[in-house]
Amino acid sequence: MVKGSFRTRGTTVRLLAAASGGYLLGMIGSADIAARLNRRSDLRMSGTGNPGAMNASHVLGRSWGAAVTVADIGKGVAAARLGRALAGDAGANLASTAAVGGHCFPLGRTGGKGVATSIGQVIGTFPVYLPLDAAVALTTSALPLKQRTRTATTVASITWVLTAAHWWWHGWRNPGGVKPTVSLPLAAAASSTIIALRFAAEAETVDAFNRQLSGHQDPDQTEQAPSDGATDRDRTRH
Repeated sequence: MVKGSFRTRGTTVRLLAAASGGYLLGMIGSADIAARLNRRSDLRMSGTGNPGAMNASHVLGRSWGAAVTVADIGKGVAAARLGRALAGDAGANLASTAAVGGHCFPLGRTGGKGVATSIGQVIGTFPVYLPLDAAVALTTSALPLKQRTRTATTVASITWVLTAAHWWWHGWRNPGGVKPTVSLPLAAAASSTIIALRFAAEAETVDAFNRQLSGHQDPDQTEQAPSDGATDRDRTRH
């Protein structure tokens, strides 16, 4: 009885360590680092105001955006590896979801949207899903810019959760990933929820920026979208 209690406590400690490590990895601001290396101001004051790969691409250039994407994907992969080393397959799922949380909701600042980090989570825990994820991206690529990212993310999230649940239910093999247990679809659902919350928080600002890119921005909305005004200040400053 005592031995079982110690074993349970040890598992809990390892899972907490995995979650903490994943969250800290997720908090690493890849876009912030890129902005500093490029000698630019905070990306939260430019473009869409989102400190992520897409805004880095708009403000800093495509090469910087690609670098941020790779770094953010790497955070998800690293979190899954760390979690697995600390607490097995459940730890990998927990840590990679925590990394998405750390990216979207870091302490003390506004985070990114977590899409690239969730791709890293998929690579680290559920790589057999990647072709489906790519198919969703390809299918939605023809949509207008203002609809593309949100629609692709929504469809991909639903597909990810359902596919993970299907894999767990049937006990199918997951080469290169974790053993399909109930924690696989739960982690997918948790990360998808975190990303959806982040998208909802930024919806108005992103819509305003997309209208600006499309050339249909209402002049009266300049004051309503802080990021647009911040973009002008940033351009003047630099």
